[in-house]
Amino acid sequence: MTNQVIYIGTYTQQTGNPPHRPESIYCFNLDEATGELTLRETIKDVINPSFLTFSADRLRLFTVNETSEFAGVSGGGVSSLRRVDDASPFSPINSQPTHGGAPCYVRLSEREKWLLVANYLGGVTALPIDDDGGLGAAKTIYLDESGKYTSHPHCAVFDLSGRYLFVADLGRDQVLIFAWNNETGALIEHSHVDTVKGAGPRHIEFHRNGRFVYVTNELDSTLGAYSFDASQGTLTHIQTVSTLPADWAGEKSGAHLRISASGHFLYSSNRGHDSIAVFAIDQESGEPMLIETVPSGGKKPRNFNFDLSQKYLLVANQDSGNVVTFRINNETGKLTATGHVVEVPQAVFVQAVEEF
Repeated sequence: MTNQVIYIGTYTQQTGNPPHRPESIYCFNLDEATGELTLRETIKDVINPSFLTFSADRLRLFTVNETSEFAGVSGGGVSSLRRVDDASPFSPINSQPTHGGAPCYVRLSEREKWLLVANYLGGVTALPIDDDGGLGAAKTIYLDESGKYTSHPHCAVFDLSGRYLFVADLGRDQVLIFAWNNETGALIEHSHVDTVKGAGPRHIEFHRNGRFVYVTNELDSTLGAYSFDASQGTLTHIQTVSTLPADWAGEKSGAHLRISASGHFLYSSNRGHDSIAVFAIDQESGEPMLIETVPSGGKKPRNFNFDLSQKYLLVANQDSGNVVTFRINNETGKLTATGHVVEVPQAVFVQAVEEF
């Protein structure tokens, strides 16, 4: 049994500054026998920590501050926090403006040298990280100023080698692939793949084999499957499928996706339909096949994640302000609600972290 803590990121405010709710990141103990969450502590006074990531040693936490103005500078921000051990609380190191509005995704580069930030309203920025976990000044490494598109980068992830950075640009209906220089923090645009016009690519996940890549499309609630040629740094479209039942006629708003550690199952969240779609992945072709859609237990399931044992899927429902625990059948991939639900206002991010 693994001792783990579940971190829930939230919106502390929708408009204005400073935050109207000091409780920012909620930390829960997970009972692996039942899936029940018990509040352990809250991290306070972090503005809109809507997406987080942790250092490999789990002593440093990096979070976006999803705002349109931060520290008097137009755009959002990112913050770095640290702790001495798992018995001590996180405390701030420093914060930096990202120079792009609504930062919504963060990812660490190889050797944790850089923090990459996707700004929904202002490109992709990179911030150097010092030995103590402090953040240096941000530099913009991708910004579409062509005037052809209304660019909305929603996520930035590395391939398994760390050589390429993939950016889902919802406004351009493209997944962009950049060659990444980890020493200088520079990008060189390498290739791209178009989605269906109006699909709105949002989040990207690599299969454990590194050959398959999956993209949730927000605006039409679809899932795109691609093959990745690592030698060429290119994507080839395999298939695009709906994440909704065929008879659904309501709102379409895809959000997040996760792939099981086995690589056999993929999960995708549907806002509007308020469900989690479960897919089986063909291990030879990479094609996803819809198994079921399960009610998320709340409204607007923006984000979700596995616990470390992969026994449970924890779903953050933003508008209903709750986190719902589902048990995973690792043979079929299907989900069953455990009945355990905790209230977390404006819950929008989930991450399980092992205790020391």
